[in-house]
Amino acid sequence: LPVLQQSIILLGYRISTSGVEMESDRISAVRNWPTPTTVKEVQLFLGFANYYRSLSGVLVRQRLPLPHC
Repeated sequence: LPVLQQSIILLGYRISTSGVEMESDRISAVRNWPTPTTVKEVQLFLGFANYYRSLSGVLVRQRLPLPHC
């Protein structure tokens, strides 16, 4: 990181001297994600969750049942 910069956003991640975390707008997207009602919507959510799985403490703690589509 440049000397005067506390953090940078790169590929949807906030990288700082204290570590790597999800960008705040991505966290909001997960919290406000509508309940999937079709197979395609479940696939989209799982793809999103898979991309962030290394940082998914929130997702792991809040396992919700996926609807049968």
